[in-house]
Amino acid sequence: MWAPGHPVMKARRATRRAPALDGAPRIFVRMAAYRDPECAWTVADAFDKADRPDRVFFGICWQYQPGVDETVPAFDRPAQVRFTRVAAGISRGVCWARHQAELLWRGEELTMQVDSHSRFASGWDTRLIDELGRCPSDKPVLSTSPASYAPPETLEPNPTPLVRCARPFGQEGELRFEAHPRAGDPGAPMRNAFIAGGFLFSRGDVLREVPYDPHLYFSQEEAAYTLRLFTHGWDVFAPSIVAVYHYYNPGGSSEKSVRPLHWHDNAAWVKMHHRARLRFDHLTGHRRSEDPDVIAEMARFGLGGARSLARFEAFAGVDFRNKRVLERGLRGEVDATVLDASVAVEGETVGAGEDAPAAPPPDGRPGTRAAVAPAAGAGAVQTAAAAGAVERGAGPGPPLRVGAFVPCFSLPDERGQLRRIHDYGGAPTALHLLPSAEPVFYRRFFTALAQQVHAASGLQRVIVSPLPPNRLRGIKRRYGLDLPLWSDGELRVSGLFAAAPGRAAPAAVSCLIGPNLQIARIYRDRDLERQLEELGRDAKVLARPPRPAPAAAHAPVLLIPGVLAKEECARAVERFEAGPQRAGTVGGGARTRYDARNKIRTDGELPAALVAELDRIFAQTLFPEVKKIFGFDVTHREPWKIGRYDAAKGGFFYRHRDNADEELAYRRCAVSVNLNDDYDGGEIQFPEYGAALYRPEAGSALVFPCALMHQVAKMKTGARYALISFLFGDDDARRWTERNGRDLRGMAVRSA
Repeated sequence: MWAPGHPVMKARRATRRAPALDGAPRIFVRMAAYRDPECAWTVADAFDKADRPDRVFFGICWQYQPGVDETVPAFDRPAQVRFTRVAAGISRGVCWARHQAELLWRGEELTMQVDSHSRFASGWDTRLIDELGRCPSDKPVLSTSPASYAPPETLEPNPTPLVRCARPFGQEGELRFEAHPRAGDPGAPMRNAFIAGGFLFSRGDVLREVPYDPHLYFSQEEAAYTLRLFTHGWDVFAPSIVAVYHYYNPGGSSEKSVRPLHWHDNAAWVKMHHRARLRFDHLTGHRRSEDPDVIAEMARFGLGGARSLARFEAFAGVDFRNKRVLERGLRGEVDATVLDASVAVEGETVGAGEDAPAAPPPDGRPGTRAAVAPAAGAGAVQTAAAAGAVERGAGPGPPLRVGAFVPCFSLPDERGQLRRIHDYGGAPTALHLLPSAEPVFYRRFFTALAQQVHAASGLQRVIVSPLPPNRLRGIKRRYGLDLPLWSDGELRVSGLFAAAPGRAAPAAVSCLIGPNLQIARIYRDRDLERQLEELGRDAKVLARPPRPAPAAAHAPVLLIPGVLAKEECARAVERFEAGPQRAGTVGGGARTRYDARNKIRTDGELPAALVAELDRIFAQTLFPEVKKIFGFDVTHREPWKIGRYDAAKGGFFYRHRDNADEELAYRRCAVSVNLNDDYDGGEIQFPEYGAALYRPEAGSALVFPCALMHQVAKMKTGARYALISFLFGDDDARRWTERNGRDLRGMAVRSA
């Protein structure tokens, strides 16, 4: 196998183009890689063969054996490859790993799922985008069995486009698929019923609507995801082109596999497989389960409400309840007439939505689903199986960073009672995330913690573990620590904090969280003692109570520290100085003009790539706090720009309101992020509320309602750089559009 320094790889690096995103749709390629030596070459080949490698981004769940294949492969485009690293001993199989990879999505417009042992046709990105656009559907998914290759790069000659067909139900009652050559017009995408897990290509919002189910194991994967896509309103098409190649196991036998397999390494796979079979039967209405482990999170990973299970059975020629496949299902033929909602389908129940788990009906008709009770409200006690919700908007997003606000997540404690992290606001909190389930790790962690637990008075602690509540009870008794222990069985919450791009937690990750639930620091040191000692020192500073003082009159403004790191501020200033600049204007709409009597400031616009990156950062560090304080979701903003107030030019801004003109009525809040603090003067004042001067540190934001009268004091020395914009939501944009007959789509936030 080639190494990164191999001459072939050096030649590849020499011919690669630099990223130059110009608004072209980005592609998020998600992969589950289980100890796979082909992974690095799959990524390299995807970049090499793409017409636009700059728009391709990878999200990889790298599952490794400690001390054997722990090192993450090296890549030539590290900024475009994101990793979650997981020890093989705690991996729960391919579906779980695919779900972890999905969590690395950062809002790319398109997404592709492939296996970590794949190769690609030249221009695969352009060809697949064109092919997707030819599908006669509002929600298309391209999927089929890939052609084959042999390492390193021997591609199947003259491959034929394939279509997925059902096999008869197996002895274990599972529905599996196989590939047949396409029939019909080979020059257009062909409507199909069944997906292939080794190749899916679609719009990125499929990750929001139909996330992969981490509770399945392997042989249920394709049938379950096929059904869930259909019932959520997505349509599968077999492409007319061959764009992806797959390395199939020699002879089709897993025992002859040249790469390690999960069920060879993990003795618990039998239990995982059995539970997943029961879950699949529950999903498809064959046999209802009451086991909370089997039906965990079925509302999130169950069927959709756009189409019924019975309608899929009529469309695809399968009968889940009786475990049989019609002849046309074996040929991969579909009945597209049932896609018309006006067509009656026998056994269909109207109104069965996404939150209703499938179950056999009382009358025995296939496809009918029983209703379930509404979910318990906030603060209710739930079982461990029903817990683990992360209230973080729709769909997966980027890992949390320093300065981000902790999303409101809920997890069961050692007694199975649901606990919310937002109940820990008001005081500093240490959040310890333990991805390991090994007893020796817990002995090390709690021994180290016992020496530090009293290091900082006033510090709250929460420990999050993948162990189930019953085992956490034993841990608590054994080590005698009266600290909250929460169960995160699927590592969903741990992934939010620990799965930073290119690295994750090999042992433990600790976070120091401020009283307003903003992350002050993240600790990743492998040495547990050093990690906890460092946290303890920082916590002493953060936990010092402020000196009480009588409240003075102040403006209703929000000061948020650390929304940008200092180095990010410096890069933004450099970009401003290197780009085009113009004199700042005043007014709004047609009356926008330069007026030195009211404002002296130099403005510069930012490139689209930097604007998108700022949106992604502020989705964690700025927008959540704006929603909490001002009560609206930030879905729109005016283009980010940088303003420079120069003392040499007499920089200032006379008092004004930011939304007084009708043309600017959509503006809800103004935001000003200071990019430096080595100047005098230039403070922001709100004269309606006293004479206080607001001068945030570099990287901190000042947010205030646009209706407030405010001004920027005259500069005394140096220059003040500020990142400026105006924030508003969907309702503000809609009302403005209704009044003015023009839309504000160009101001939509470009974040995950």
